[in-house]
This record gives sequence, structure tokens and C-alpha cells, in this order.
Amino acid sequence: MLIEYIHSRPSQLEVAIRAFPVALVPVGSLEWHGPHMPLGFDGVKAEAILRKVGETLNDGVLFPTMFYGAYHVMNFPYTYKHKVKPLQGQMTTFFEQLYESGFRVIVVFVGHYPSLQVNFLETLSMKMMKKHADLCMFAGPEHYFLSRFKQPGDHAATLETSLGLSLFPQWIDMDALPADLEPAVFAKQCGVHGLDPRTNASAEKGAMWKQECIDVLVKGIKRSISEKSQAAFREIYAAYHDSLKA
Repeated sequence: MLIEYIHSRPSQLEVAIRAFPVALVPVGSLEWHGPHMPLGFDGVKAEAILRKVGETLNDGVLFPTMFYGAYHVMNFPYTYKHKVKPLQGQMTTFFEQLYESGFRVIVVFVGHYPSLQVNFLETLSMKMMKKHADLCMFAGPEHYFLSRFKQPGDHAATLETSLGLSLFPQWIDMDALPADLEPAVFAKQCGVHGLDPRTNASAEKGAMWKQECIDVLVKGIKRSISEKSQAAFREIYAAYHDSLKA
């Protein structure tokens, strides 16, 4: 059964770890996401997808979202940034403690993904797997799971807006996007980086991409548990990086 760490008693957590030692950790930010999306979108997106992963597995432990674990955020109103080194140290310590607690599969959904943060977390996962041969760890954003679509990451553009329309239609206001601005001005003024969501985003695309993320993660977690091998997560990393070369 999927449980939430913050709602669980010690005895419940102990049973969950013995039965299925999988930690699901969403990472987000407090950051502007265009005029049409909620400021906490990175984190709520990551948590929603990991929750669906846990519900599909009907197992695992869902941890609270690390909203305050972001750096290299946008220079827009109501956006809060943090220093890089302390946050990297905090994440390293936390994931080591998850391993010490008995978790042998750690999945970190990186909802906020500037390259510095993504590269750090991917490298950290590799280092931890090298250090602990019985640990399977994956840390990456949604586009790492969308290799076969060759769908790049973006910021409040087609990918994220589509996911929002699928996950949280009640929080997305497409009418808040100015229709009269040409693309370059629109991107700069609205803080939207990527394929223009005004003409390309849809709930249907979001549903397809969301399901792909869930399917890839569920398959990877199941393999990691059944094979007691790091191969599944290493293959997800490899498939993403190979898709960039094609």
C-alpha cells in the first residue's frame, strides 16, 4: 500500500520499508510559471506524478515535496531562490539518510530543472549507486522519461502547460496569456521558455506525456525491485542521453 511519510507513524513506516523499500521524492520550486500557471507548479507536478506512480504500484513511501530545494530560478516576481552549495549538501545528506533508513530504491522527480540542478542530481544518483551496490536511484525531470517522444523540457511552455492542463485544469488559465504579442516578445515578457503554449499546448498531449512518465517509472521501479539491479534506472538515463544525439 502507498503511504505518505508525513502521515505515517514509525511502525507503519517500518512495515512499509520492509515490504517495499521505495522512496518517492518530489522536488520543486517557488517560482514564476508565466501568468497562466500556479507559482508552485514544479512541485505540485512532481508530487502528482509520483503519487500516481505509487498508486499504480499500490506501494512505496511518498515524501513531502522539497519546495525550498531550488536554485537558478527565473528573475520574475514571487520567485524565491536559494544558495547552491547548502542545498546540494542538504540533498546529499537527505538521500544518504534514506538509504540508511532502509530504502533501496529512491526516485527523485525533479520538477524544477535548470541544468546545474539536474546534472548535480543525476551525478549524485550515480555516485550513490557506485557507493552502495544494493541501491537503485534515479533523479531526473519529466523529459528524461519522454525519450521516445524526443520531447525537450521547457518552462511554462507546451510541455509544462500541457501537463498542467491534464493534471490541474482548475489551476491553469490560458486566457491569462496575451494573444497579441509576437513569440519573442511573448516569451520574454511572460517568462515562457519553449514551444509556444498558446498554439501548441493541450490536455490531450499532457495526458499522453503524463502516462508515459508513470509507465516508465513504474516499469523501472518494478525491475529494480525484482532484479535487485541498477540496470533499469541506468537504462532510462542512457535512453534520454542517446535521444539527444539522434
